[in-house]
Amino acid sequence: MYLLLDQGNSRCKYVLTPSLGILEDSVSGYWSNDDFEPSTWKRELEAFKDKQIQRVCVSSVASQERKLWFEALCQTTLNMTPEFAESAEVYVSQTLRKMTNSYDSPKALGVDRWLAMIAGFERSSEGFVVMDAGTALTTDWVCSDGKHRGGHIVAGHRLLQQSLLGETGGIAWSAEHDSELKGDLFGENTSAAVSLGAETMLKGYCYQVVKALSGQGASNELRIYVTGGDRELISGYLQQAIRELKLKHEVIIQPNLVLEGLSHWFSMNN
Repeated sequence: MYLLLDQGNSRCKYVLTPSLGILEDSVSGYWSNDDFEPSTWKRELEAFKDKQIQRVCVSSVASQERKLWFEALCQTTLNMTPEFAESAEVYVSQTLRKMTNSYDSPKALGVDRWLAMIAGFERSSEGFVVMDAGTALTTDWVCSDGKHRGGHIVAGHRLLQQSLLGETGGIAWSAEHDSELKGDLFGENTSAAVSLGAETMLKGYCYQVVKALSGQGASNELRIYVTGGDRELISGYLQQAIRELKLKHEVIIQPNLVLEGLSHWFSMNN
């Protein structure tokens, strides 16, 4: 069995699969990062002790210090050294098509973004967009010739709210006095004003992304793959924008897109 891990900013998602490449007969789940509290991670890893793990393959946006800490934990808990995926200049697909990284320093591209693009590339023979709606909302566009045209990184729904509630004393104080969210389009108390404001910003962002893609000559029938914890929220905003702009883009929700790309990456880099 192969243990695939996607260590994000808030959660660690996993897939347990008998083979690499296309994820078949796999079991998936996640646990909270819990600020990398050792007992939490040790307990979660110990649950895989009897699964006959052959390799531990990891996508991690954590610091090098955290990666070394996790490596030592895997060695003591599972008696295995984890292998970390890295962004690269080129990815060669199962059908020998090439996808190229737009970054001058390819490894500087977040590995989770690179792996999500790999999954989209393996799924689609045409151009596509990947949006990962986690702590940060990332967007990446890959053309039909496999060229990565670049992307965006913006604050996600929770982070937008936390940046106000955690960094502005007056707003936080006011929100503490709210027992519930009150209001529809505009908030009638501070908590609702912050929440609805964040939603409005993300709706506008999704609309502008869809509009910009059309203005840059992207196909009117582009596939947009959406993953991450807020995938349902973001996919709804995208679909609304597509209807308003009278386009034919297809929004496809894929909860394990990064893990799927991780599986392909290790399959092609044995």
